[in-house]
Amino acid sequence: QRYSTEIGYSTISGSDADRDVPEESLMLTGDENIVDVRARVLWRISDVEKYLFQIDDPETSVKNAAEAALREIVGQSKFQEITTDKIAETASRSQELTQKILDSYNSGITVDELTLQKADAPQEVRDAFLDVQRAKNDRVSSVNQAQGYANKIKQDAQGQAVQIVKQAEAYKAQKIALAQGDAQRFLSVYDQFKNDPDITERRLYLETMGDIFSRMNKVLVDPGLGGSVGGTGVVPYLPLDQLLQKPAPRAPENQPSAAAPSTTAPAQVSPAPEANTGAAQ
Repeated sequence: QRYSTEIGYSTISGSDADRDVPEESLMLTGDENIVDVRARVLWRISDVEKYLFQIDDPETSVKNAAEAALREIVGQSKFQEITTDKIAETASRSQELTQKILDSYNSGITVDELTLQKADAPQEVRDAFLDVQRAKNDRVSSVNQAQGYANKIKQDAQGQAVQIVKQAEAYKAQKIALAQGDAQRFLSVYDQFKNDPDITERRLYLETMGDIFSRMNKVLVDPGLGGSVGGTGVVPYLPLDQLLQKPAPRAPENQPSAAAPSTTAPAQVSPAPEANTGAAQ
């Protein structure tokens, strides 16, 4: 047969309701916070002789041993650990310590299970505790968001840096190739110049002048042409550069309508003078 012992609360006889027992449930944690604990111990008699003759009140002995074990384990733990992820570990350690205490009494009792039904802040400060928890969660969320933003900016900056380095390397390779090409061209022209300086000089002159005149809007006339005024072969003035340009189309002028009545009054025609028919007397 298994028996049950309650710590931190008491079930009202004849109903499913229970009531708090603050003198049992309120415990001090290792970081000097108060935690409200409810625990239930399931135990059985393993040695009847010890159970009957070594202890006077088995129920009270189990309750006192379990409460003492809980207070010791809670006093070694932090509030956050007890109320969150280490509540099962706290219960397991408390069960082991309770069994050791009962064994030291030669009680003949074996603890089968010790469970923490509640481990929370006291009711009087629960709202403030929840506010603190929400603030901590907001802090963690803000830190995570900031870390994510920092990682994004860092990755973008690293990508831009890699792109800039590649562009610089490409520009460097382009300039080197152009310089090598110019140097090779110069050496080629120099070799030709050593072989025949006059022809090379003339060719360079013609290439240079051709490059210059190709960018000029001028018309040159050979002075050796005959038939011009003064025998110089140059026409005194002929805007050839303007003749080469196409004239812009002119806008059509508005013509007066043929049906429009004339506003000028008709000229008055004087009657022709009558011929003098009288014969000279």
